[in-house]
Amino acid sequence: HSTDRADTFSTPDPVTAGVPFDDRMWIDALDDPNHVYMEYHDFGTTSQIFVQRSNDGGQTYTNGLGTVVDAATEPSVGPPTGNIAGQIKVDRSSCTSHGNLYQVFVGPDNPTDNANNSSSFMNAAYVGVASGVSLTSPTLSFTDYKIFSCGAGSTCPSGAGLGNLFPALAVDKFGYLYAVWSDNTNIYYSFSMSQGTSWSPAIKVTQNTPQAGKSNVFPWIAADANGHVAIAWYGADQAGNSNTVPLTTNWNVYVAETVNGHAVTPVFTLSRATDHVNHTGQISTGGLLGSSDRSLADFFQIAIDPTTHLINIAYADNHAGTSVTYFTRQKKAAPGISTKGKCAGSSH
Repeated sequence: HSTDRADTFSTPDPVTAGVPFDDRMWIDALDDPNHVYMEYHDFGTTSQIFVQRSNDGGQTYTNGLGTVVDAATEPSVGPPTGNIAGQIKVDRSSCTSHGNLYQVFVGPDNPTDNANNSSSFMNAAYVGVASGVSLTSPTLSFTDYKIFSCGAGSTCPSGAGLGNLFPALAVDKFGYLYAVWSDNTNIYYSFSMSQGTSWSPAIKVTQNTPQAGKSNVFPWIAADANGHVAIAWYGADQAGNSNTVPLTTNWNVYVAETVNGHAVTPVFTLSRATDHVNHTGQISTGGLLGSSDRSLADFFQIAIDPTTHLINIAYADNHAGTSVTYFTRQKKAAPGISTKGKCAGSSH
């Protein structure tokens, strides 16, 4: 960890030595200097998603431990198919949900689909919720809820399932939750007004836009004010699976933004964030097991400035050769952003 704004870092300290095959280590923190959560995924044996807490600003992660996949969900998303985890998120709102932990992941809808041992049957999206989290308890307890399913026995409309890196989740300043995922063609979106226990019907963000019917993968999401949500992803100029599209396929970064993200029918505005093609060819969504182009790696982030409400995006670009990280920022905040409202789950 660093105490000088990343000028220097402490000596690395092993965190996950007890899980020999782990990846996708993501962190999020409370709004204080001390409490940090790390999530990581066991892809070697159990497909479990582990969460550990640090009470010393990230120096060590020995103060709390929990597993996200609960006993009821494990038969569906454990081996052999397993699951794919997104980033862990901490509720930093001023609501009673402050401190809640949310872990999004995708996997099979049921044990029968899981038995197919195929990523195409990762046909459901889930969230693990830890509420009422104590900062002194060594145990983190999660309960899983299903966000969306393509249906039992389905490989989703695209035939590719939902295991397209990665599912993602965001929490706004009023405790509302927003989740996104991809079936390799459509970017899906759902929101929760009940701290993750129930979810809206999924919306196809790419539907009725110039990106409809084309390949759209790797969605990331951010939220700040009441219902202000931004989603970024890689979008192609051709239809097809991103792993097998023609090598002439051109990609750009697209952003969909809404200021009423938990309304009955959220309204999104689509923009192209890149001023030139950032990649040509295929994009692998298979992770370590993928055989397609992985040159963009995971260099992709989106954030919203909490003061100006401007969208900030970092993305990978290899249009001129080796992949490098580019940065772009929204020039003008969207009209209609609300910084007032009631907390999610409240009646007043």
